Amino acid sequence: MKNEVDDKHRKRGNYIRAGIRIFVIITIAIFVLIFWKTLDAESWEQIKNVNYIFLFLAFLSSVLAWYFDGVIIWTFAKALGYKLPIMFCTGVNLANIFVSTVTPFQSGGAPLQIYMLNKKGISVGESITIGLIKWLLVMFLFAAISSTAFFSKESFLVDEKVFNIFKNVIFFVILIVVIFMLSGFFPHFYKVIIERIIRFFCRLRFLKRYEEPSIKTIAGLINEFHSSFISFTKGNFRYLLLSIFFTILFMIFYSLIAVFLIASIGKIDILDFSAVLHVIILQIFLVFVIYFSPTPGSSGTMELGFSLLFIKLTGESMIGFIVLFWRILTTFLPVIYGGAFILRFFSSKNFAGEIMDAIEIEKEKIKEYENKLQTKEIEKEEV
Repeated sequence: MKNEVDDKHRKRGNYIRAGIRIFVIITIAIFVLIFWKTLDAESWEQIKNVNYIFLFLAFLSSVLAWYFDGVIIWTFAKALGYKLPIMFCTGVNLANIFVSTVTPFQSGGAPLQIYMLNKKGISVGESITIGLIKWLLVMFLFAAISSTAFFSKESFLVDEKVFNIFKNVIFFVILIVVIFMLSGFFPHFYKVIIERIIRFFCRLRFLKRYEEPSIKTIAGLINEFHSSFISFTKGNFRYLLLSIFFTILFMIFYSLIAVFLIASIGKIDILDFSAVLHVIILQIFLVFVIYFSPTPGSSGTMELGFSLLFIKLTGESMIGFIVLFWRILTTFLPVIYGGAFILRFFSSKNFAGEIMDAIEIEKEKIKEYENKLQTKEIEKEEV
């Protein structure tokens, strides 16, 4: 029996291992390509003149960014009446990053985060709420900061094509944020609209069987989001303000990583506000785009995207090194810490198999939770 369980863990763990291999192979291949195209004698001369103080500040910004990202989870848990250690919340967040890095579309991180929070006594519904409101808050601030690009494309963006893409992305994000925010205040209105949309598409025969379950599930999720949203905006207004404050700190320190790296090679004056804002806006845009990358850890997308956006600023000879250091501070170090936290959390040699088991278990719990929401919605209709 034990051998069967071990074999099951090993097979499921192969999914994580395959993701790690794909991530490493694509990342190495992309860096070889970038260095092959850009590395020259001038690169080595510029490296000798790197300002190590700015490199240290970039590292410090990375540490503070991931710390405050964990503090956001701690704040939401505190608002729900749970007292969790801040470093545990930071570890959970980095574990999320680790699994997201080795799964396509970052699909494995959220279920693992829910599993870990659930182990600390936070219910599945509350864990989903924490993740959803955290995501909504980040998207809202992303839209608010990025919308400044509408006022001066010449100062912030490299060319007309990038600006047009960026403009469409910002519009899409603002639309999503507005829809979610309004659904928190006017759930019935949105349930009616979504029901009509679902019924319209479900006129297709092969979608017909999904019609009623989809309507009940989404209606239940809107009700749950409404109650949680009202709780955070009214009953826990102090924690909402704190979470906004910590999210702003996270975004500031995360954005400063690229600023300090580029400043370390003397390509930007950190006292030049417009130049700093230029870098911040481009980095936020890139980070949003990589959410939709199908490769594990957005490997390839991040490196090439950063190169295309910043090569005019850094110069061709140094872009490879800047991308490498940026990737180390924004991905590799968080992934290493997240992996170490997972090893300690599961305390098993076959931790990859246990991670996949945890994700599968949590997906089942989420389905059960959605079924309960459907049942509640049916009971409301019957009353």
